[in-house]
Amino acid sequence: MAAGLVGLLLSGCVVQSLTPYYVEAATAPMPEALGSWRPVVRNGKKAEKAGEEPWIVGQDRAIVFDDKGSRAPLKVVFFRVGDTRFVDITAAAPPAGSVNLLWLFHVVPVHTVCKVEVRGDRMVLLPMDPAALHAIEARHDLGLPHIRPMEGEDFDIYHPSPAAWQRLLVRHAGDGRLFPDSGRYELVRINPAPGR
Repeated sequence: MAAGLVGLLLSGCVVQSLTPYYVEAATAPMPEALGSWRPVVRNGKKAEKAGEEPWIVGQDRAIVFDDKGSRAPLKVVFFRVGDTRFVDITAAAPPAGSVNLLWLFHVVPVHTVCKVEVRGDRMVLLPMDPAALHAIEARHDLGLPHIRPMEGEDFDIYHPSPAAWQRLLVRHAGDGRLFPDSGRYELVRINPAPGR
């Protein structure tokens, strides 16, 4: 949901998966998340830039901007695990003409996941922390298959089944280490989505 998340993706600071974090039965609309939002906290730090483009969140798409004003169209799927809400995020098709199609055909979109909390006119996104996931895996031997594309780097790309991700989230959705406040994105509503 955040172009900041796209940046985090590139730096390996979020958990990346080639498979969705949800099973189809868990998908659930989240109308309270729809609308225009202004970021006030990015990756746990106060957002500095005033007057930046608002993030537009729809039911299955989001248009977000990083702190330099670069636009990122994202595909979003809201889902529920018990009483906890999440969003699965992947890259959406960019606007026509913005990239070479040969390049685009060679890009594999990865999924990231955030815990989502909306209270009134504030939305908080908490990305899953890779170090915490490694620690949980070591304690519980979860058997989440993954690859490490860059030798020597702590940068894994996971590929378990969506059902395996769901089992992890059922057990650890409330774990503040897995979804730490230090990585939070906080947004303030500008206005609701059309039709809300």
